[in-house]
Amino acid sequence: MPNGVPQSRQIIPLILPASPVRSDLRRILQSALYAVDPYAAVIANISLQGHRLHAGRRVYDLRKLKRLVVVGGGKAAVPMARALVKILGRRVESGIIATAGD
Repeated sequence: MPNGVPQSRQIIPLILPASPVRSDLRRILQSALYAVDPYAAVIANISLQGHRLHAGRRVYDLRKLKRLVVVGGGKAAVPMARALVKILGRRVESGIIATAGD
């Protein structure tokens, strides 16, 4: 455990060799990392337009709700909840997130 960081959590830099496909490889890798980012996934798939919350193909009229609570669990819960709060702002009354510690 060098530097107090478990080996499974260490970031290993990827140095791409100089080649004509280097920029393509970098773009593919960046797209893959973005695709598995839970914060980015929420931002990309949930939006607020006026009083309507768009989540994928569903639309929710927030005027019909008495209160809005964010509830989540699992490894991705914290970044996903942060994204929801960024989108919904003060509309979120409260929330609870359960996630395992290291």
